[in-house]
Amino acid sequence: MTNTAQAGDEPLYGASIGQAYSRFWQRYVLFYGRASRSEFWWVLLINAVIGVVLSSLSRIPHGGGVAFATLSYLYSLATILPSLALGVRRLHDGNRSGFWLFIGLIPVVGAIILLVFFASPTNPNGARFDRANAGRAYQGTYPEPPYPTAPYPAADQAGSYPAAGAAGSPLPMPPGPPVPSVGATDPLPPVPDEPQSPNPPEPPNEPQPPEPPVPPRL
Repeated sequence: MTNTAQAGDEPLYGASIGQAYSRFWQRYVLFYGRASRSEFWWVLLINAVIGVVLSSLSRIPHGGGVAFATLSYLYSLATILPSLALGVRRLHDGNRSGFWLFIGLIPVVGAIILLVFFASPTNPNGARFDRANAGRAYQGTYPEPPYPTAPYPAADQAGSYPAAGAAGSPLPMPPGPPVPSVGATDPLPPVPDEPQSPNPPEPPNEPQPPEPPVPPRL
């Protein structure tokens, strides 16, 4: 990024009518950067005067009005994109996104809101819309958080923290209940033997009934 490109993104405060109109065409479709109030209002005035003059000349009879009507149409068509770009740069100068331009689509209310935005003073934080600052984080101010930012002190250059109870250090924690520790040499408690159930006694042998006598053969 060259210094010329970076300087072209900055607004020209106190611009004369010639400077404002020249920058209007030089930055034809430049939708980044900023534009001062003098740049915006001088161009708006010039375009309004040119539009009124061409519209008046278009009413000349005997064919002369057709040429001026065509010229008025072509001039209006040529100034659409640079006018949108100028409006976006004016919003950037007030630290507002160019998407606020779409609020003008709301009838009456949108035009009033845009008029207030275009007349607002310069905000230095609008420099974030310059090409030199593209992609950088917003450098404005943010509200302070309602919670403490650092519960513990920061380490010094040596990487050590101050001792507990020193100035700027947190208070020591109260001692907790002792935790029993089991070392490698401590004997393990004996494991009780599981009770073994005795074998149930075998049932006594029951006497077998006598076999019936076999009858003799005849």
